[in-house]
Amino acid sequence: MAHWLILTGDNIQLLDTEVTIMASVTPLQDIDTCVLNASNTVRGYVQAGGNPMEAAPAVPPECVDDVIAIARAKYLAQEPTGTLLTKIRQDERNMAYQHLKDIAKGTSTITQADVPPSDEQFGKWGSATEILMRTDTSDTVPHP
Repeated sequence: MAHWLILTGDNIQLLDTEVTIMASVTPLQDIDTCVLNASNTVRGYVQAGGNPMEAAPAVPPECVDDVIAIARAKYLAQEPTGTLLTKIRQDERNMAYQHLKDIAKGTSTITQADVPPSDEQFGKWGSATEILMRTDTSDTVPHP
C-alpha cells in the first residue's frame, strides 16, 4: 500500500541567517505557498511519466527532497539582494529538476499511488437495495 506525503512549510529547514533575513523581508509568497506550488510542480512531472496520482497535494516519498529543494529555492529567491539563493541552493534545485525529468521519462521509478479501482471510486449506480417510500400512514396494506 503506497503512502504519498503531504508537505507543508514545517518540512523546510532554513539556516538561522536565512530565517533572520527573510523575517526582515516581506516575501510575495510565504513558505507554505512555495511548498504547495512546488508540490504541484512535482505532481506535474510525476503525471507526465504516466503514473497514477493520489489526491493533491500529495507527492511520492521519492520526491519529498525535490519538493523541499524547489520550495526553498523559490522562497529564498524572493530576497531582494539575491544573496540567499546560494550556489548550493541552486544546485539542490537543479538536481531536483533533473530527478523529476528522469521520473517523467520513466528512467527513475517512484512509489505508485494507492488508487482504488474505478468501479470503487465512483460507486455502482442502481446497486443499492431499493426501499419503497411509504406515505400512507393508514393500516391498509397495499396489494401488489
